Amino acid sequence: MGYLEIAIIFVGAIGAALVLGTGAALLRYRRTGAFPNQPTDASPEAVRGALRGSVLKLVIGVALVAAGLRMLAGVGAFG
Repeated sequence: MGYLEIAIIFVGAIGAALVLGTGAALLRYRRTGAFPNQPTDASPEAVRGALRGSVLKLVIGVALVAAGLRMLAGVGAFG
């Protein structure tokens, strides 16, 4: 395995970590109405901003995972 494959796996792993971590925060927001480590008296603007940022991070994570899987398939890592 060369350095290119290792770099591709690293990018995919970063994307997967973004998806899992942000997904868990969004799940908590959906259940409790607050993000982790968010003060209970947060303004509605702050909550909307955190929600918008979380969705953006989730989309970026999914894109990184997809790009990593596509590049790994391109170099023949799946057979």
